[in-house]
Amino acid sequence: AEEIYAGETVQLQSPPYSRAELDEVAAHVAVVGAGCCITGLINAPPAYMSGLQECLPVLAVEDQPTPGLDVWGVLNHSPVEAWHRKYGNVTHCYLGPQYSLLRPAVLNHLRPAHKEGLVVTMGGANYSGSTVRVARALRDVDFPVTLIMGPSFAHEAELREAAGTRLGILRDPPDFVARLAGARLVVSQGGSTLYELAHLGTPPVVLGEDPHEITLGDAMAARGFGRCLGDGIRCSERKIVHEITALMQDSAEIERMREAGRALDVGRGWEHFRKAVEELLA
Repeated sequence: AEEIYAGETVQLQSPPYSRAELDEVAAHVAVVGAGCCITGLINAPPAYMSGLQECLPVLAVEDQPTPGLDVWGVLNHSPVEAWHRKYGNVTHCYLGPQYSLLRPAVLNHLRPAHKEGLVVTMGGANYSGSTVRVARALRDVDFPVTLIMGPSFAHEAELREAAGTRLGILRDPPDFVARLAGARLVVSQGGSTLYELAHLGTPPVVLGEDPHEITLGDAMAARGFGRCLGDGIRCSERKIVHEITALMQDSAEIERMREAGRALDVGRGWEHFRKAVEELLA
């Protein structure tokens, strides 16, 4: 535990948990032998992950389930329970969005009661360029639309052409979280943004870029939070504009989804995470 901030792991100042909290979990794990798996630490920076592996070798920290891994406990934020059954006969499972570890910028942001407009954010790179298709589909809608390009977005020229003069375009804005919180609806891929939106009370429309994003989008929709339209490249522009426009106009459904997002209880992720670890190691 003393080494968890040593060397390159000094970057560990941004996670939403304190040195004392890390030390508390480290102390619990240090007295246990092999066979514990904590998987899917959403939004945990690489330095934190490597720090855990270095200091707590009894932990197998995984982003995705690994078939055949010999473990007796699995802790994962994902609502896709089928993924974790790949482990086999795991007797202790702690699964679900309530174990998400959110960024302080999200946890500390006030959630406005009044929300308006649509925000489109398809990840840091959006290598498929599906944002361009979404912009083309929404160019003539009668509500405000803001398209957000991630820092590695490589389709800016095509996006500006597709957006015309009616849609706003921003690249990696410093007030990104505030824009998510203030939107009536967000179009997103099925990644970590979904958990952040749940905490902020902003329903998502999911257009996945990879198969696992669609799986996650479907799972969140099954819990009542958001709507998943499948593949962002294969979904027709006609369906995109129809589904989004209909949902933007349905205040009752928007409010129902907001309540479903709050019910996922993602804002207390560290608290749930720590409790699960304590129970696993008891």
